[in-house]
Amino acid sequence: MVILLILLTVNFVTFYFVGYGVSEYIVYSSSIMFGLLFIAFAKNRFTVFKAIDTKINVLVLFTIFYFILFYLPYLTYSFGLSDIYYSPFFSHTFVEHSNKAIILSNIGYLSFLLGREILPNKSENLSPEKQRDYSFFVTSVIYIFFSLILINLLATLPKMIQGAYSGSDVGSSTENGLYFLLNHFSLSVAAIFIAKKALGHKISTLLMISILVVLFWCMVLLVLGDRNTFFIHGIVLLGGYFTFCRRISYVGVAATVFVGIALYGVIEQSRKLEERSFSSIASSISDSEDSKSSFFEGSLNNTTISLRASISYLEKTDESFQGKFKAIGLLGVIPLVRGMIVDPNDPFTNSAEVNTTEILGANATWSVGTNIVSDSYLDFGVYGVVILLFIVGLFTKFVENGVRQNHGDLQYIVIYLFSLGLISELPRYAFSFPIRNLVWLFLLFFIYKKLFKVTRK
Repeated sequence: MVILLILLTVNFVTFYFVGYGVSEYIVYSSSIMFGLLFIAFAKNRFTVFKAIDTKINVLVLFTIFYFILFYLPYLTYSFGLSDIYYSPFFSHTFVEHSNKAIILSNIGYLSFLLGREILPNKSENLSPEKQRDYSFFVTSVIYIFFSLILINLLATLPKMIQGAYSGSDVGSSTENGLYFLLNHFSLSVAAIFIAKKALGHKISTLLMISILVVLFWCMVLLVLGDRNTFFIHGIVLLGGYFTFCRRISYVGVAATVFVGIALYGVIEQSRKLEERSFSSIASSISDSEDSKSSFFEGSLNNTTISLRASISYLEKTDESFQGKFKAIGLLGVIPLVRGMIVDPNDPFTNSAEVNTTEILGANATWSVGTNIVSDSYLDFGVYGVVILLFIVGLFTKFVENGVRQNHGDLQYIVIYLFSLGLISELPRYAFSFPIRNLVWLFLLFFIYKKLFKVTRK
């Protein structure tokens, strides 16, 4: 922990004095520090359930996403494999702020690790425990999921196929809400299925049918081009299986990550085609050059650029948003409240809008998105990056310890799997991205246990 604090202090000070441009020294030293820290923390044996040593956990997956977004573009540029001055989408890529972006990324990752270190690992409670009865809860979740998928497929899917793909904006507020609910309960079914397998419960016919429907929905997500929600499902299912059911080797993890990155590029390439179908995905697979170009110059690179744009914006205005975006994001937990309170004429209600205006101008017709570092920085400056990434790391350790200390409780496994899927992809989203799903999940379990007086049996 002392080393983390020293490195954090050094990077914090460096941020205010580092020069403009992109320094190979900054690129290489930061990348080496990042790699060594990851190795130091990931080499430790990681178990949360029945002493199964898992290589797929939130530290590993969060780190992979973080590296791809905030370090890999600079390394490929330094190796002559890409050009960070060029983007097929933007006329200006804010390369002058690269050094600060890298240092700010260092600060974020160090804070994340510090948050995980501040809580000690709880030892696994391997003694047999009486299990709580969640049978009615599981059945209710499944039937709600079936209802939502019918409503979405009949009412909103045609509109989604015609236009949107991201899942964050598929039409009216009602349609957006239905789409969120569908994915929330789809993930719930996936997590429950893994939890039941892990606990040795008999998989009912209803649950087996529901998991097949979840897999069908994942295929629909592929066709829609909503790759991020697709990958969250994949992380919950595969990550859960290799955490709670059987081990996977480092070679297996590497192969899975490689396939995932390749598929990500293919889906991005297929979204450029007018036709939304499996044939468009297949044609994108055959066009390997376009997939490679899409990886280096596509939306992942846009995320990297958006961090530099955030730094540019605050440098010009010299004033952060003082938590405005976090407050608006938290309002989204309660249905319809955000729409009633937030001024529809406000040009900036989230960090993605700031990045979009800074990069494309006030009349932009599409959003460039945001990332966890930009989102934290725009709201609170460098201190925000430290505090909010620290909170993320702290929460991940809290969830892991909850599973370790509550063997046999389906609730803790499901919450862990939700956290694994959502926080692994958090580097590419705002801080508030996982909050609504996680708060609703906690509330559903809390209400169920209070209403039905659930006790261990």
